[in-house]
Amino acid sequence: AVYTTSTSIFSFLIGPVGWILFIGAEALLLNNNNNKLIYELLSQVVWLSVLICDGRFTAKEESLPSWLPEEQRQVAVSDNQEFMKLSEFSTLAVEALVPAAKAYFKSPDTVPDKISRTYYYEKEAVKYSQTIKRTVFHNMTNLKLSEKFHLRYFALHIENLAKAAENVADQLAVMAIRRIM
Repeated sequence: AVYTTSTSIFSFLIGPVGWILFIGAEALLLNNNNNKLIYELLSQVVWLSVLICDGRFTAKEESLPSWLPEEQRQVAVSDNQEFMKLSEFSTLAVEALVPAAKAYFKSPDTVPDKISRTYYYEKEAVKYSQTIKRTVFHNMTNLKLSEKFHLRYFALHIENLAKAAENVADQLAVMAIRRIM
């Protein structure tokens, strides 16, 4: 009985099931070692790129390749600055809510003064967003319509951050009035 059991187990492991187990174990070991190799190579590539860029993690603007001609590059940079301004005003609108929320718990009568900054930054964000949308659709004739829609949606979503901050400011104002009464 021992002999037949051992030979049947041995034949089971030598047969197709054994080969499948062997190949699966080797693939697992190779995959684990492959990840270590990939991480090692990736770290070396990052280190070399930092050394090439003079110790900076990002390349200098001049060394980056550009596919735009010089005059179009200047237009793209100015559009990028408009998007940066829009992002800045949207962020400031959200950040202006923090003192208002703190004031709601400490002294609710000062909340309207605190949220006035949020309203100002939201209006500025809407102005920049409208300017970007107008510029994209009226002045950028070299872009396809789908690219114009894409840029418009970028501006819209960044503007929506400021609008959400305005909605929260409205709710804070109402809650502060209720708390004062």
